[in-house]
Order: sequence, then structure tokens, then C-alpha cells
Amino acid sequence: MESIRNVVREGGSIIVVGSGGSGKSYTVEKVLKEENIGNDKDKEQVIRINGLLCRDDSSAVNMLKQKLKDDTKVVIVDFAETFTTGRQTLLYRLFENAGKRRFAVIVITRDVLLREKLEKRVRSRFSGVVVFIPNRNTYNMKSGRLLAEKSLCERERHLLKSRNEYDDDGSVSTSRNNKSIMDTLLKERINQLNL
Repeated sequence: MESIRNVVREGGSIIVVGSGGSGKSYTVEKVLKEENIGNDKDKEQVIRINGLLCRDDSSAVNMLKQKLKDDTKVVIVDFAETFTTGRQTLLYRLFENAGKRRFAVIVITRDVLLREKLEKRVRSRFSGVVVFIPNRNTYNMKSGRLLAEKSLCERERHLLKSRNEYDDDGSVSTSRNNKSIMDTLLKERINQLNL
């Protein structure tokens, strides 16, 4: 929650990842309430874009143009995976402007690999902060490890494959020689995902 709070206070962008019902939106709304942003008096400080309602980039960009004001503090993009196809104009413009205008962009998604799906030009403007909200009812260390394995970027997968530490079917090899390297890599990724 501290990472979300920092982005809300200082501006920038963050991706909040979690399964359905894990409390992603609740966590974001709780931070906004604690920071006294978007309350009844200042509702226009927060813009909410929902990927289920805006089915494509162009409609979401048009909505953003209409609502974005000088006093906007936070833009929340829920179901952001909707906007990772095509040119990704919405995310590009949000990440670009968040740095210039000092507002926060909070991207909420169920897709663990959303960051890897961003085009290079979009990813270069993203601040790189990803927070994972575990589902409190079903989370265990094994599922955290699986999530970390799935979130390995192509560079890490290539590195592990070149050392024969990653099997061809995409699963992690558990031979004795590479287990410690894989465990270290996954522990690092679990820490990055805030598990």
C-alpha cells in the first residue's frame, strides 16, 4: 500500500495486479480516502476509466480529453488489459503526461504479464512500479511462486534457458544444480511483486 501512496503523493505510474476479488480497487480507494483525494467536494480530482465500459483506446482517449483538468491528481484505469492491444494510445498518453504534469496513473489489472505486453514506447514511459495484491482467501507460497514464474520477463527466461534452468515447456527445472539460482530469482521477483 505504501507504493500506491507514494505514487499518489508524488505523481508517476503504478500497476496494481491481483486476481478477481483480491481487493485491488478497494486498496486503491482506501489510499485515496486516507490521502483525502476524490472526496465529495473534489470528485473531479480523480478520473476513472474502466476497460469494461470503454471497449477501445479511442473512446477512452476521448473521455480522458474531456475530463482531464489542471487539478487532476489521479487517473485510475481499471481492467487495463483492454488497452494493451493496438497502439496503446491511452496508456502511452497517460504515462507520458503523468511525468510532465505530476499526477498519478494507477493501472488496475488481473493480468500478471501486463507490463510485458506494453509496447516499448509505452513501457519506457512507465515508472516500473508493480504491486501485487494477493487474494487473502486462496494465497499460499506455491501460488506466489507460480505467479513469480509467470512474471519472469523474456530476458530472465532466456537467461535461465541458456543455463538449462528453464524447461522447454515453460516450467522451471528443479534439478539440484539450478535450484538455488531459480530460488534466488523467484524470491527476488516475489519481493518485487510485494508477495
